[in-house]
Amino acid sequence: MSQPPLRFDHASDLLLEQPLGGVAEVPDNLRELFLEAPFRAAEQVFETVLAEGADALLLAGDVVDFDYVGPRAVVFLNDQFNRLAQLGVAVYWACGESDPSDSWPASVELPENVHVFSIDRVESIVHHRDGQPVALIQGISRQGEVEFEDEGFHRDVNGLFTVGISYGTTASEGAEGDRVHYMALGGQHQRQTVDQSPGIAHYCGTPQGRNPSESGPQGCTLVTVD
Repeated sequence: MSQPPLRFDHASDLLLEQPLGGVAEVPDNLRELFLEAPFRAAEQVFETVLAEGADALLLAGDVVDFDYVGPRAVVFLNDQFNRLAQLGVAVYWACGESDPSDSWPASVELPENVHVFSIDRVESIVHHRDGQPVALIQGISRQGEVEFEDEGFHRDVNGLFTVGISYGTTASEGAEGDRVHYMALGGQHQRQTVDQSPGIAHYCGTPQGRNPSESGPQGCTLVTVD
């Protein structure tokens, strides 16, 4: 029997700590909206995962800077992760500059469905559906502004669809997606596909433009693999 297509929701740069700005004065009736906008946009990312029946959520860095937002973001993310956990949806998180891999509070345990990638090397995880391997997920977290090498990414030798996740890339222009089938990139606020052959490399952009210069489509990217 044929299997339904694989679906991944690719998101990055949620930046929960950054409210809307770039205007001289915020009208009183819009102040709460300016403050709440990043959380509302991030919530829609998780809603998309559920509404589209995605197999996993790929987070490519700069989700939140806990130094500036406080415990509210921890509660929010933990609640959203648990919503996905209840439906068996995995979260693969490659941290960026503002959300280093050791920044999650030690007093709050991440749900088991969330995997935060190491900063030391590219990790490989086989993603299963109904007990069967269906994809290879590879990722690495960034350590501050230190760049990493892309050599650790590689397509699965057994032919599994291979996804890479990282905050930016050191690959040369036009070769950003050559090592995998789909490279989920973070660190840019505007959506952009930078490589299409033989693999795709894509920046999904931020789910919420935060100033007048960040106009145009914003959101997350739904990847369907037939």
